[in-house]
Amino acid sequence: MRKALVMVPFLFSVAAFAADNTIVDRWASAVGGREKVAAVKSTYREATIEVGGFTGTIKAWHSADGRYRKEEQVGMYSTVEIFDGTNGTLQQGAAPPRRMEGAELERARSTPSPTGMPSSSPSSRSAATGVWPSKGTTRS
Repeated sequence: MRKALVMVPFLFSVAAFAADNTIVDRWASAVGGREKVAAVKSTYREATIEVGGFTGTIKAWHSADGRYRKEEQVGMYSTVEIFDGTNGTLQQGAAPPRRMEGAELERARSTPSPTGMPSSSPSSRSAATGVWPSKGTTRS
């Protein structure tokens, strides 16, 4: 009898999650459904961080087709990383921008987009402009 009572909550929890197979399914359902998630074309994230006594910001724009721009500034250290879905550039501090290659480029290609697909997924690509998005503009 005691063993049966222990199994009852387990059986109810299994039944509750049977309709939604994965944690991603449950998340998608909680935010309005897969159709709402699929409608997301771009995201913007901004954060304030503190490292070693320095305060800084991170700003990142990601598009559904795998493009992104990331700006980081902490103390005197700054980087701007731009990826068009195929090629990328990286600028550290006042140094001129340089092309991403090797492991850096592979990491950029595997960065998830807002839809959760890696940047290297087969989708439309656009040419690198090096300024997407430019300062003072917004993108919808």
